[in-house]
Amino acid sequence: MSVFPRAAIPYSQAAHHSHVARNDSANLAWSRTGCEHEQVQTAVVYCEANFGAIDGKTANGLVRHSEKYKILAVIDSEKVGLDSGEVLGEEPNAIPICRNLATALAHVGSLPDYFIFGMAPASGMLSPHERGIVLEAIDLGMNVVNGLHEFLNDDPVFAAASAAKNVEILDIRKPRAKKDLRLFSGRITDVTCHESPCSALTALSANAQPPTS
Repeated sequence: MSVFPRAAIPYSQAAHHSHVARNDSANLAWSRTGCEHEQVQTAVVYCEANFGAIDGKTANGLVRHSEKYKILAVIDSEKVGLDSGEVLGEEPNAIPICRNLATALAHVGSLPDYFIFGMAPASGMLSPHERGIVLEAIDLGMNVVNGLHEFLNDDPVFAAASAAKNVEILDIRKPRAKKDLRLFSGRITDVTCHESPCSALTALSANAQPPTS
């Protein structure tokens, strides 16, 4: 049993547009419309040796803005003690960068809801060391968000570990089952503009000039 109490902290952030890691943010549902009505989950983000770099784009985007998760700490032993906002060239945000999972949890003082793997290694796979860290988080009772192309729910070791601790692993890149896929319904025609339905687009089309050679 974990010695850390589960954190359950209401949290909200003003919506704004992020120009970094937009694709990953969409895939991971960091900024879903309407999330302000949901309970925001707490999380630590693992980004060893990559925070602020291109391969740490998932962690970078989460620290900049997330409506779904309240980021409590970033794990990167190469930037220990720094403020994550300043590392990204922005204002201090009081989200610390910690050496490892143990020091991150000691700083937070409670057990976050999620452990997020916030890197995108070229291999798309966990290294043996990283597998151990994710399993450690599961053993402590943390849910896991995995953005890699390696689906942890398909791995017998991770599946057994998560079942034993009654936590979930979110393989966010894994396609939905066929029964959950949606077909085109034509509902786009129900979307209206502030004027008459899509009148502005119609006017632009009508006034478009043919290209000249």
